[in-house]
Amino acid sequence: MPRTALLCWEAGHGRGHAQSLLQIAGKLNARGWRSVLALPRDRTPKNLATESVPVCPAPQWGEGRPALSAVTMSSASMADMLAQIGLQSADWTRHQIERWRRLFDEHRSDVVVADYAPGAVLAARGLVPCVATGVGFTVPPAAMRRFPLLSDSAPAVYDEATILETVNEVLVELGGRPLTALPQALTGDLQCVCSLPLLDPYRAFRADPPLGPLLSTPVLRRSRHAAEVFCYLREPAGTARLAEIAVGLQGVDVRVVAYLPDLDPQVASGLRANGVEVLHAPAPIAEQLVRSRLIVHYGGHGTAAAALLAGVPQIILPFDIEKVLIAEALVGRGVARTLPYLTVGADRLRDTISSALQDEEMERHAYAAAEEHGEYARRDVAGDVSEAVERLTGSARVH
Repeated sequence: MPRTALLCWEAGHGRGHAQSLLQIAGKLNARGWRSVLALPRDRTPKNLATESVPVCPAPQWGEGRPALSAVTMSSASMADMLAQIGLQSADWTRHQIERWRRLFDEHRSDVVVADYAPGAVLAARGLVPCVATGVGFTVPPAAMRRFPLLSDSAPAVYDEATILETVNEVLVELGGRPLTALPQALTGDLQCVCSLPLLDPYRAFRADPPLGPLLSTPVLRRSRHAAEVFCYLREPAGTARLAEIAVGLQGVDVRVVAYLPDLDPQVASGLRANGVEVLHAPAPIAEQLVRSRLIVHYGGHGTAAAALLAGVPQIILPFDIEKVLIAEALVGRGVARTLPYLTVGADRLRDTISSALQDEEMERHAYAAAEEHGEYARRDVAGDVSEAVERLTGSARVH
């Protein structure tokens, strides 16, 4: 009878969480495990190829609970973000832990692999071995005593000690082991940080180096003859700016290839009529980067890491704190420029693309950074995570 791994995702958006867990599931299955994905119904990519791995709906924070009153939105620290997910509420936290534990029992889970899934981590605590995986932003160091501020622009809104007290009240009530610090709501029994040191916001606190980015395919260095601009932008919730921004891709002197999944079809047709190749499906990122002289994107971790490893200069339009931190790190390394997604206009984007294409210093920095990080381009990170699962559960064997 194969052992069962339940791979869980709760918070955050984007394709990366589900894709990463799917890759880890494949590696575990190859080692004789049975993997099950627990993914949020409302955010699972529709074209995620999960035929070989069963999928069940993950519990969603607050589902069936009264709405929280006076929720103040803040991304000043991860503690604030955890509070907004639902950890500020004993009722929500209790409900989420109970539903995860029912799911653990239903699938007879021998291990939990959690990607930005604090409810699953808390539910597993002391009951089921748990590996926390994901980018540095969502996997803090296990020894961290409290979350640092992520930006100097605003103070934390929620009191971290109060959140910790609320969570521990529920854990003790449900027979779980209390936390000694709130970051443990994301760390599990073992951490697999799938990132580059440069892109890890907790690198100053991290004792062990990250494994490297968990990418869908190995990344190759871009060609010296690369001539395209590749653009990958999506519309964040609550905004309607993509149509205006995308017009800035017109009138660029080199070939522009764009994947804009949230763009109005009529606007996309207009771009095509003006020489922009607008893709109907995601580009194979490794192949596209080989041909790209410049990439324009919103700061997603996977895209940023792949472009860094490929040596492609970047223009980043971030729209949340994680992407702002990624953009700042890459700008600091000299391989990127950044523009504000919420206010940038088409003319400014076009001018920045034209200027970046002539920026020989940024191009040199991009090649140098790719050389420095070359070892990460060859790593089998999903395989490393599967090995960590087996170490934790004592089931390692020779393959």
